[in-house]
Amino acid sequence: MKLLAGLSLFFVLTLAQAELYKWIDDKGRTRYGEEPPAGVPAIKLGEELDPETVRRQAELREALERKARVAKVREQQCEKLREELATTESVRLFRFDGGEKVYLSDAERRSHATKVRALIAEHCR
Repeated sequence: MKLLAGLSLFFVLTLAQAELYKWIDDKGRTRYGEEPPAGVPAIKLGEELDPETVRRQAELREALERKARVAKVREQQCEKLREELATTESVRLFRFDGGEKVYLSDAERRSHATKVRALIAEHCR
C-alpha cells in the first residue's frame, strides 16, 4: 500500500514539474501536451486565464467551427458534382421541352460533362 502511495506521489510530482498546455487544433478538437504547435494560441494549465485570452480562445474556436461547417458543405456539394458527372457520362440525359421529353445529343452531354469537370477542378480537392 505504501509502495502504491509512493508511486502515485512520484507521478503527481513528475506531472507537476512538466509544463502542460491546452490548445485547439485545426479541426476544432481540444488538445493537451507539453509543447503546443508553433503559432497556435495555447494556455498553460495551472495559470489563471485573463479575459483577453478567454476571448481569443472563443474567437478561435468559433472560427474553426465555422471553417469546419464550410468545408463540410463544400464536400457535400463536390460529392453531388461528382455524382452528376458520373450520371452525365453513363446515362442518356433528357430535359422536358414543352412537356415533351427531349434527349440531349452526344455533343450536349460532352459539353455538360466539361462544365461539371471544370466546377470540380475549381472548387473540389
